[in-house]
Amino acid sequence: MSSPQVKDVPDPSGLPEETHALFGPFAGGGGDKVSMGVVQAPGDGRPCARPAWADAVVVSVQLIDTAQRRSWEDGSAGALNDLAAGDTIFHDLRRGPQVLLDAPYSALNIHIPRTAFDRVAEQAKAGPFRDLVYDVGAPVRDEIIWNIVQTLRPTLSRPALREGLFVEQLTVALATHIAHAHGGLTAREAQHRGGLAPWQMRRAKEALLANLNAKVSLEEVAQACDLSRSHFSRSFRQSFGESPYQFILKARIETAKMMIRERSLAMAEISLACGFADQSHMTRVFSREVGVSPVAWRRADLG
Repeated sequence: MSSPQVKDVPDPSGLPEETHALFGPFAGGGGDKVSMGVVQAPGDGRPCARPAWADAVVVSVQLIDTAQRRSWEDGSAGALNDLAAGDTIFHDLRRGPQVLLDAPYSALNIHIPRTAFDRVAEQAKAGPFRDLVYDVGAPVRDEIIWNIVQTLRPTLSRPALREGLFVEQLTVALATHIAHAHGGLTAREAQHRGGLAPWQMRRAKEALLANLNAKVSLEEVAQACDLSRSHFSRSFRQSFGESPYQFILKARIETAKMMIRERSLAMAEISLACGFADQSHMTRVFSREVGVSPVAWRRADLG
């Protein structure tokens, strides 16, 4: 597969701090506009640059086979994966994604602001878009995404085409498909027909809350509800209004608050008891979700 003539990111070898830039936004992006660009790296073991916080998702479609790709989000490592051309990886820029590349890498990355998904939800007369459902660094084979990307790719070398209605319609179609297929977006009139049965809701809550201090396997929780992982994730969102990941995160934060009120426990102990990788991981997630650090929250709670 030949590489496009134009790349929308700097030469990785010229980036500071021995990092590669992979996450955009790219030329023509910013605000609520979808942008895209081909990103390449030589596979020299350098990490990508941690992107600035943004309420956006990067959809990374692999253009070549890549071995040994390692990913992290919120400081937690995903599985080590070999990727094939055509595979798609999702990155939520609110979670500080990082990637380490040990083999040559080339992908077309599409930077989609959350406002674009909000517009899709509004046009579909659906509930609010919340989060994509994915495993960190895990490849997804989606032929619709691949076909749209193959159509968009030639426009990278023709800036005039990128401003036209054709590309705008394709990016809207892409965001719409991703929101429905990987975000569980469902029209309001159909939502009441989905969701978990009452016994499944109880079993899911029990299983998730029982494992707050360990890595929760959604595969096992789904099996306990007699559902496939993908069906469980969609039905859980319909029933609870949030993804299993969000549910677990909120439960961990509420548990951390309760333990912080005890005052006798160190923050490092609390972080491990609540399932965070370490104290810095808890501080980062707590600060993002609550608005203040655990130490500042404890101080305010003490009055």
